[in-house]
Amino acid sequence: MPAPQAVSFGVVRVPASAAVGSVLAERSTTGSTGGFTCKYPTRTSGLDMFQTSSPLGDHTYETNVPGVGVRIHFRYAYYGDVAAPDNFNIGWVIKDELRGASVQLIKTGPIAQGGTLRTGRLAHAGYDGKVQAWVDLADARIEPERPTCVLQSRNVHFDLGKVDSAELAAHGHSAWVTAPLVVTECQHATTLQLTFDGEADLDAPGLFRLNGFGAARGVAVELRSTYLDVPLVPNDPRAIELRAWQSAHQHEFRARYKVTSGTLTPGPANAHITVNVGYR
Repeated sequence: MPAPQAVSFGVVRVPASAAVGSVLAERSTTGSTGGFTCKYPTRTSGLDMFQTSSPLGDHTYETNVPGVGVRIHFRYAYYGDVAAPDNFNIGWVIKDELRGASVQLIKTGPIAQGGTLRTGRLAHAGYDGKVQAWVDLADARIEPERPTCVLQSRNVHFDLGKVDSAELAAHGHSAWVTAPLVVTECQHATTLQLTFDGEADLDAPGLFRLNGFGAARGVAVELRSTYLDVPLVPNDPRAIELRAWQSAHQHEFRARYKVTSGTLTPGPANAHITVNVGYR
């Protein structure tokens, strides 16, 4: 008698460290057709839903979720586990039984977003083209582990204090002031990727413009990473990369006022900078 089977994976969470070719999850069924005898048969199985072969080979086929493949075996009493699809002519009389199927989800490439696999008939098997067993996918959702870190504060404050305009004009800049960005509990991340958005100064586009009513003119804010000692330029899409730590770690930055023109106009000297944080 036919042996319908169904497998359910639920949510499959993909470790960030999972290598291409690794088995992400596996489910097996135990249904049976009962025993039968075949004379000079052809053992057959076919794929119903996912039929695009993966470059990995080894009977792996791509699913509708990029980076996730499927590998299906049917279990025969006489031959053991046989991968689908299959077409094998047998030149003798055999007694056999189909005893279920196994379905593996395989990582075939980068899994950027994950998603839900299509459901329905995965594959069928039997002898001489007759469908004696099949396996259906009931549900499977792929969720890659996301790299994350905890930022202990949403704000980094640089108190540059009051600066005499004559002294600023004489030196061309104020003293550096440092402040930390404290990062901890990084999971599945090795690197922080930071970019800095803000209004660029009109006279010195590599500096951050002072903003607010009555803001000082002829001066802007210079921002640098202390560890890398590189300038942090407004709206530069090129991220700086800093190590991601599991324990609490201070990534130090420094800021100062810098003269941008020969005419200094006193006033409030504040700048707002948005830090965009990504992970790798």
